[in-house]
Amino acid sequence: MLSYPVSISPMAKEKEMITIERTACYGACPVYTARIFADGTVIYRGEHFVKLTGEIRFQISEKRVSDLIEAFETIDFFSLNNLYPTDVSCGPSTILTFAHGGRRKRVVNEHGFDVPRSLGTLADRVDILARLNRLIGKR
Repeated sequence: MLSYPVSISPMAKEKEMITIERTACYGACPVYTARIFADGTVIYRGEHFVKLTGEIRFQISEKRVSDLIEAFETIDFFSLNNLYPTDVSCGPSTILTFAHGGRRKRVVNEHGFDVPRSLGTLADRVDILARLNRLIGKR
């Protein structure tokens, strides 16, 4: 896979680019939200079944921001369905939002049967690249 630097304009640096939200289930599923901005600012809010509850702000490197953008582009996020439903009402959902290049898309993954594997991998990649996994703990 080719890797290339992603240039971020000064105006875009203050904009929210990525959000990840993992919702509750009838078990011990981690519940948290994180907002990632173009300048590398991350605002994490842990609610339940995570290592750190409450809100924390921190920075990630420009390289990690570029890698996040590349991860969304690699799976062609803007071409995904808006919703991947399930018939099970007790499971968690993962909600990803990506805004880049003048476009914005929100995808709700209820972890049903027809979910592209790349979508689950992307959510895990967001946790790693945004350094959320250290706040969430083991899943």
